[in-house]
Amino acid sequence: MESNRFISHQRIQDVIYNSASTVDKYIVQPLNIDKNQITFNQLTKLICDDLLEMKFVIVKSESLYNDDGHSIPGFLGFRTKNRYDGGIIKLNKNYPNSVLIETLIHEYIHIKDETLPLLPIEENEVNSQALHDKTLLENVEFHVGICANILIMPPNRLSKELSQYKYNIDKILLLYKDIDKRSVLKWISLIDRSLPCHFACVLFEKNHKNEIVDMNIEETYTYDHISNPIPFDIITVLNNKYSAAAMACSNKKNVQKASSINGMDYYCFSYYENDLVKEIVYEKKPGKTKIKYDRLIIIGWKKSDYEYIQRI
Repeated sequence: MESNRFISHQRIQDVIYNSASTVDKYIVQPLNIDKNQITFNQLTKLICDDLLEMKFVIVKSESLYNDDGHSIPGFLGFRTKNRYDGGIIKLNKNYPNSVLIETLIHEYIHIKDETLPLLPIEENEVNSQALHDKTLLENVEFHVGICANILIMPPNRLSKELSQYKYNIDKILLLYKDIDKRSVLKWISLIDRSLPCHFACVLFEKNHKNEIVDMNIEETYTYDHISNPIPFDIITVLNNKYSAAAMACSNKKNVQKASSINGMDYYCFSYYENDLVKEIVYEKKPGKTKIKYDRLIIIGWKKSDYEYIQRI
């Protein structure tokens, strides 16, 4: 899913609304799913059974790469130009199981949503030409990502859980332990209209000595669910040694606490993950390499807003 600092409030809300209808029409109603009661394991079993009935084979692959030579978690291929003729879903076994399950559901949305274009089968097909349009591809992937989140983390249910646990994110993550932390926290930032929220994800690349040599800010934004998301100053946050994010990086562990950033008091949950691995393929020389990195994911609110939630 693309970075939200470049997506308008109107687009986010429109896609969430339209995606909810898509999920209901093509998945929830045909499979007779109770969105607020079904467990994650029950949902994944239903999806796997449905894929089997539709003649789709799920296989684990040693490595999968995109055209740029970067590792990807999954690939979907159709047998013919008719989506009902089945196909194959390849999952990259180098990824964590939580990512692979999300990827499977993501590809399932591509199959079930009849309004979406198929992956190109023939180069001269209009459908194939359309899929070379970067804007179209981004719109499709954003829609599919939102659909997947709605299916596995229904917004109404998640909002009730946030209220029930008074925004204790540790407890929310336990409820969604089979899903990647980043996906859960980002989804909260998009659908929870009770509090303006900030979200960030930062990757720290390591060398062969396990030393951090580079930092990549994947996304960072503040969203009030009224106006467009705006950049969140994660660099200033990381430079404040008393912030939850800086302490998480320093101690390489999860931290939740209040801190002051640019004169504003926040309450944040920061999650630090060690020694993750990704693969890349070099174009100019044969072979592939694995890059080790750490990941920081943060979600937070103004301290006054967070404390208000604790009192009600």
